[in-house]
Amino acid sequence: MLHRVALYSAFVGLLGAKLFGLFELRHWPGDLTQALQSIGSAGLVFYGAPLTALPFAAWRLRTQRLPVWLCLDIAAIGFAIGGAIGRIGCFLGGCCHGTPTSSPFGITPDSAHAPLGMPLHPVQLYESLGMGILFLLLLYRFSKRAFDGEIVMLFLFGYATLRFVVEMFRGDADRGYVVAGLSTSQTISIVLFLAVGLLLAWRRKC
Repeated sequence: MLHRVALYSAFVGLLGAKLFGLFELRHWPGDLTQALQSIGSAGLVFYGAPLTALPFAAWRLRTQRLPVWLCLDIAAIGFAIGGAIGRIGCFLGGCCHGTPTSSPFGITPDSAHAPLGMPLHPVQLYESLGMGILFLLLLYRFSKRAFDGEIVMLFLFGYATLRFVVEMFRGDADRGYVVAGLSTSQTISIVLFLAVGLLLAWRRKC
């Protein structure tokens, strides 16, 4: 039963990661037709995976009378290491690249997805490293958690913080919908950070 929930949730997460690409396109929501045509060739947006897969999994786990929060805690650890590995793929593919930099960390990519002949912030590796550290922290905290659900909340809280910072160094040409000077992912990060932070504080007091 549990393996079916995991399989269906993974499918929903992949679908969510694909559909979230709509909000990363500049012509959305002004030109829906062009947005739908572009989404076919667009990549995956990591935020779309946990924000669709986790609620779906919670619903399915509850209907099957399985331990919801414990299973979500385990899934969160998987999301962390999966994100760390996935961003290495972004780096190798040249997508999700950074802004030009003169710092010693700059890397000149060899990809049609990124500006050629200039060193860029390797933001994909920044996020991969951050996700790897988050994975280790969650793994360490798992056996010491104060309540079931703490790990998934810490994952969302930690990733929201990491993604907000990394976005400052992103240099994608087609960043898409922006709110008050913030990217879509930064806007999501702020909302998620505040919501999960309040939920964590409330649960710790219970």
